[in-house]
Amino acid sequence: MIKKHYRTIIAIGIILIAFGYVWQALYKTNGVQVDNQYSLIDMHGNPVDADTNDGKKQIIFFGYTFCPDVCPTTLQTLTSALEEIKNPDEWIGVLVTIDPERDTPEVLKEYVSENFHKNITAYTGTNEAIADIASAFQAKYSVTEATKDDEFYLMQHTAFIYFLNKDGSLSSISLYDISKKEMIERMQDAK
Repeated sequence: MIKKHYRTIIAIGIILIAFGYVWQALYKTNGVQVDNQYSLIDMHGNPVDADTNDGKKQIIFFGYTFCPDVCPTTLQTLTSALEEIKNPDEWIGVLVTIDPERDTPEVLKEYVSENFHKNITAYTGTNEAIADIASAFQAKYSVTEATKDDEFYLMQHTAFIYFLNKDGSLSSISLYDISKKEMIERMQDAK
């Protein structure tokens, strides 16, 4: 009977240790460099690349303007964090569209400018360019099968938030449903 309890306790301990490693991997990436070389177009129609935001800390999120839930919620949390953090001008939030067919620079500009913080911008580009930057961040996306033939199709996509240090290295990664408080803590942890 006692041996059985020891095995259960050991199994629980192993699971907790494994969970801790996964949590640490998601929370802190310890300056891992992301191969984020890209050439896109910002919401003002200007070409942008990895050097455009040199010297700024960045929060990168992959999404699209027609998203009914995850994207606007994430961008609103980022807006709230930028309004509360002491040094918002050190930061730029970047929505990288996964739907360049609909998300033209004009559409992105209207969506971002009318709804979110002034330090949030959006990038679009060719399908190939979007696929390249998504691959660099290991972000996945596709048209939702059930809506693929619909004019108002939906997209499935990775909903991670990437916090980058000033040098472009990864500070941390978070799931989209992060609280404002936790987002601010991660922003303060970035270098």
